[in-house]
Amino acid sequence: MNRLVRLLTRDWRRKLVALGLAFLLWGWVEGRIERNEVATLRVVVTEQNVTPEEGTLTIRVPQGWVLIQPPPESGVRVWLRGSRSVLRDFTGKQFAAFHEVRIPDLPENQFDYTERISPKELTWRRPEEAAQVLDGVDALQELTEIRLERLGEAQVVLEPALLRVEGEPAENYEVLRFDAAFDPSQVTVRGPHHVVEAALDEVDAALRDLDRGSSLLEPVRVGPTTRRDLKLVLELSDTWRERGLAMRPERVEVTLPVRLRGNLTHEWTPRLEVFRAAPPRWQPPPSYTAPWRARLKYDVLPPDVSFDTWVEEHVVLVLPLSQVPDTGLEQADVPVVWILVAPDLTHEERREVYDALEVEPVDPADATVTVTRAQS
Repeated sequence: MNRLVRLLTRDWRRKLVALGLAFLLWGWVEGRIERNEVATLRVVVTEQNVTPEEGTLTIRVPQGWVLIQPPPESGVRVWLRGSRSVLRDFTGKQFAAFHEVRIPDLPENQFDYTERISPKELTWRRPEEAAQVLDGVDALQELTEIRLERLGEAQVVLEPALLRVEGEPAENYEVLRFDAAFDPSQVTVRGPHHVVEAALDEVDAALRDLDRGSSLLEPVRVGPTTRRDLKLVLELSDTWRERGLAMRPERVEVTLPVRLRGNLTHEWTPRLEVFRAAPPRWQPPPSYTAPWRARLKYDVLPPDVSFDTWVEEHVVLVLPLSQVPDTGLEQADVPVVWILVAPDLTHEERREVYDALEVEPVDPADATVTVTRAQS
């Protein structure tokens, strides 16, 4: 053991210097060994002749065309060959390239154009160094073509059949999808020709199959407590946005009616209030016990209110004897009328309730009461 320690520590300074020199030599040699490495450039689209930003492949596209491949904002992998120090220097400063697509005259019915290309054909910010590091790796390159497509544009008239409704409203309520109103009622869609055509095909399919709906706009999401009309703003759905479609205007206001599912009805036997003149001219019968029916055509009541309870508390039957003229006859048939007793409602709310509520006797014969002349 002592012999081993003496062997390791004898002339340790020279041994340490030799070890350090060995590491330096290894690093120098390793830094000059050529290797293949891959670097990534972010794809940027422009219509101008510009200097590309650091770390980008900027592609100039002619007006009226849109870049399809490689997709804008995607990453393009470029293979490089050189020593570690050379590659580090090339990718660490002004690592960017530019390319202008020049499209020849094409027939109007040709909507796409493909150009074969390799990274060597790009205009690099450091062209001499680029030529050096791109040499010998042609077979590895993934950037082999640039594909463009004509820009398409179309008008879409917004119809209720295009809406998708997700979720259900409160119990006994329904969303009247086909009564939806749009503002504006028409939009413009713009994007790659094949994407615009696909969007129009989906719109046509939705208009043919009214239950299908379309994914053009964001879906309408309905909550389980919804009892009132929905007023919301919809945009182009992410599905189409990711495919390169754009919509103008970007937002559409939609009004979607929410109504009771069918008609709520309630039958009860209300008490009859008699309004007499002074002095009384007519004598009502001793009792009136007729069943009546209330029907709500659409919802105008406050949330979480029981229709049955609300009707019995706010609807009153009245026999207006004070308004019956003196005809000289001994008997008269007087209509029974219903009135709304709800001092907490505004004038507009009261008007809506009278429009939505129907109240009538179950037996039509109970709509009038026969009264006799009062004895003087």
